[in-house]
Amino acid sequence: MVPIIIAAGQSKGVYWSRVDVVFLPPAGAAAGNPLRSDSQDVVQFAAVIQRRAITKSAEPDIELNGASLFAAGIREGYRVYQPNAGSQWQRSFKRAVVSIEVVSEDEATATQRAMQLADSITLSAGQEQRALGVIPTARISTELSPSVPTTSYHGTNRPAAVGALTVLALALASGAALMTGKAKLKARNKPRGKKSLLDA
Repeated sequence: MVPIIIAAGQSKGVYWSRVDVVFLPPAGAAAGNPLRSDSQDVVQFAAVIQRRAITKSAEPDIELNGASLFAAGIREGYRVYQPNAGSQWQRSFKRAVVSIEVVSEDEATATQRAMQLADSITLSAGQEQRALGVIPTARISTELSPSVPTTSYHGTNRPAAVGALTVLALALASGAALMTGKAKLKARNKPRGKKSLLDA
């Protein structure tokens, strides 16, 4: 148990990278135009591209209920999702945004992976509209927010981890000592057999 406690105390944090791909209506869309940035047409198009991005990936997308990847204890992985404005049981997507989160033990890996996913979504949006025959002036465009992924370091809660494991180690040690004591007491109290005449 001691090596486990030491490992918990020395556990490193992770790098968390995040960026949003914002879907924008055509340049000609303005107030009064049904195709606005918050219209369901643009929101639904963003949802289609988000699902395509997950389907094309060789890696499994991680599904969480509002928690960030690092808070869930994940050290390597990513999420590509639409922000949920509703609840866990009744989802509501009101913004034409696809959010990207990446966690990795390496800072450069986290940033590069987030940028690769963002580029893939942007490329997929263009390909989808070209395949549908949408003319350039009527196409939905994308932009990153922020312009490059933001990456931050998140350490583990070492004192809490060490404290929890220390308590567990003490509990196991106390339990083992109690069982040993009971075994010795039982051995002392065990009645001895009567001696036979041959033993006399």
